[in-house]
Amino acid sequence: MTDLAGYNGEYILVSLASAFGLLSVVLVVFLLTFLAVKTFRIALHQKNQLGMILGCGCGIVLLMQILTSLSVDFGLTVAFNTAFPFLSSDGGNLICSYLLLGLVLSIYRYEDILPKRLPDEVKVLE
Repeated sequence: MTDLAGYNGEYILVSLASAFGLLSVVLVVFLLTFLAVKTFRIALHQKNQLGMILGCGCGIVLLMQILTSLSVDFGLTVAFNTAFPFLSSDGGNLICSYLLLGLVLSIYRYEDILPKRLPDEVKVLE
């Protein structure tokens, strides 16, 4: 990874395309977009509202990171400091990407954490 010219900067996709070809960039963008869509699918199939909101928030952050990095790499917006999820070697954004993925996996694992019926002894405040 350190052989790529822009592995630490904003232009990671351009460096990836110059080293491995355009097909590798298309594959990486497709896989990360699929991950963001899968995150929304996991979030929207939750039974509890907190899991749904947290999952949708993680999906939005991942999708916005992907879209801003693509727009900077292809010159659609002015250049500013962005990080492509899971590929840029910037420490803070890399940890953020892995934390978001961990939250989504935790939401998926504990999707049935609330009981389907409340016990009769518990009175709901109205």
